[in-house]
Amino acid sequence: MNGPDRERRHPVPETGGPARRAPAAEGPPEPAPSADEEMVAPEIEGTPAWRYLKERFGVGRFMLEAMNAPHPRFMNPLDFLGDMLIFLFVNQVVTGLLLMTHYQASASATPAEAYLSTLAISHHPLEAFVRDLHFWGANAMVVVIALHIARVFYVGAYKPPREFQWLTGLVLLACTIGLALSGYLLPWDQQAYWATEVATAMVKYVPIIGHDLLYFIRGCRYTCASTLTLFYAIHTVLLPLILFATIGVHVLLVIVHGQVDVEARLPQGYRERHRMGETADFPKGFVPFWPNTVAVMSLYMMGAGVVIAIIAAFVPAPLHAAANYVNVPPAVSSQYRPLPVWYFLNFYQYLKIFHGFLEDELAVLVTPLVIVAALLLLPFLDHNPSHRAKDRPLVLTVGAVFSAVVLWFTYSGWKSEQPAPVLTHAIANPSYSRDLLPIFDTQCTPCHTSSPFLGNFQVNSYQGIMKGGVLGPALIPGNPAKSTIILLLEGKDPRVPGLQMPLGRTPLNKAQIETIANWIREGAKNN
Repeated sequence: MNGPDRERRHPVPETGGPARRAPAAEGPPEPAPSADEEMVAPEIEGTPAWRYLKERFGVGRFMLEAMNAPHPRFMNPLDFLGDMLIFLFVNQVVTGLLLMTHYQASASATPAEAYLSTLAISHHPLEAFVRDLHFWGANAMVVVIALHIARVFYVGAYKPPREFQWLTGLVLLACTIGLALSGYLLPWDQQAYWATEVATAMVKYVPIIGHDLLYFIRGCRYTCASTLTLFYAIHTVLLPLILFATIGVHVLLVIVHGQVDVEARLPQGYRERHRMGETADFPKGFVPFWPNTVAVMSLYMMGAGVVIAIIAAFVPAPLHAAANYVNVPPAVSSQYRPLPVWYFLNFYQYLKIFHGFLEDELAVLVTPLVIVAALLLLPFLDHNPSHRAKDRPLVLTVGAVFSAVVLWFTYSGWKSEQPAPVLTHAIANPSYSRDLLPIFDTQCTPCHTSSPFLGNFQVNSYQGIMKGGVLGPALIPGNPAKSTIILLLEGKDPRVPGLQMPLGRTPLNKAQIETIANWIREGAKNN
C-alpha cells in the first residue's frame, strides 16, 4: 500500500524509529520503502538467507518479529526443553522413515514377518543403530516433554493469555505417549505383545462400552495381527500428523505471546512502545533470536543428539523372543512376565495397590479422568496473576506432591518387578530387610499387596506377613515346618493340595526357601 494510507497503518515514531531515506536532490523521488524494509535490522537484511527467503516466500513482519525477538544473552537451559523436543521429533521422523524401508507390517504381512524384519534390522549394524536411535529417541521424548510440562507449570506459563499454549502442550504430551505406546508393539516380541496387552486392557473398564471399545482398539478379543496393523497406521500416519500440526500451533503461540521468563526480564513498558520487528529500541543485555539465540539453541540440540547417539551405540534397543499369546511352558521356553512400558509403571503400581480396595472402575477411570480434567482446567481455575513462585505456594505445593507421588509409584513399580536375588546357598542368619524383603517384593508383592484379595494375605509389609490370611497365620515363629508360607512355597499345604506359590511364576529355589525358613526358625524378627 502506498501514500498516506500506508503511513496511517504503520506510523513511524518521532524518536527511536528507523529514519526515512531523504529524497534525491535531482530526478524522480525514490519509491518509499515497504513496511518490512523499514523494520528489518541491517544485520538480518544483509544476509543471503534473508534475501532468499524474501524473494521466494515473501517473508513479512511476523517472520521479522520471530527472528528479531529480544532474548536475554544468558538464558536458563530449561528454557530450551521445547526446542529439544522439536529436535527429538525430527529425529523420530527421520529414523522412522528409514526403518519403514525395512520393516514389514502391511495388511498382507503376518505378525511373524514383523518380528523377523525387526530381527533382521537388529542384526545389521547400520540398521540396528538407526533402530536404537529411534528407540532411545522415543524414550527421551517422553522424559523431555514431562520436564517441559513441569517447567511450564513452575513458571506459570499456562496463565492468560497463554491458556492455549498449555492446552496444545497437553495434546503434545498425549501424542508423545501415544506414539511411544503404539510403536512399542511393532517389534512383536514378548515384551511388546504383553506390554500392549496390559495397557489396552485398561479400556475395558469404561462403563457400558468398555468391552466393545477394547475390541475396536485391538481388532479382536486379544492382541492380534489386526492390532499390529492398526497400531502401525496410528504410529506412522495419524499421530505424527496431529503432532506436526499441534507443534505448528504451539510454536506460533509462543512467538505471539513470548516466553514468560523472557517477558519478565524485558524493561518495563518495552512492549507498549515496541514496533513489531524493530531494533532501534533493543533492550540492553538482550540479543536477537537470530542468530544469537538460535546458535545457543543449536548447541543444546547437538548435545541432545550426541547423548542419544552415545546411548544408542552402547545400549541396543531390546528385542526378546517372538510374541506368544500362550506364554506358558512348554509352549515357550521361559514364561514372560507381562509388564507395561516404564512410563506406565506408576499407574501399574497404583492398580496393584488399590485393586480390591477401590472398585476397578474407580481406580482405572475416575482417578485418571480427575487428573486430566485438573490439567485441562488449570489455566481457568488458577486466577492468581503472578508468575513468581513465592506468590503461588498452594499450586506449586500441589504440583510438587503430585510429581513426588508419580515418581514414587514409578520407582516402586520398577523395584517390585526386578528379578529376585539369586541365592546359590541358604543364608544361615538372614535379615528381614536385607535378605527376605527383596524376595517377597519380586515374587509375592505383585499379587499379595495391601488390597484385601487373594486370601487377604499381604506380604508388602512385615505386619502383613505376621498377620497372615484366611488360611490362618502365615508363619509360626520358631517352627518353619508348620508355617503356612513355607508349606505354600513348597506346594505341600494339605488344605490346598497341588497349590504352589508363586502362581504363574518360577518356584523359589531351595536356597531361597531355606533362607526364609531360617528366618522363621530364629523367631521371624523385623531385623
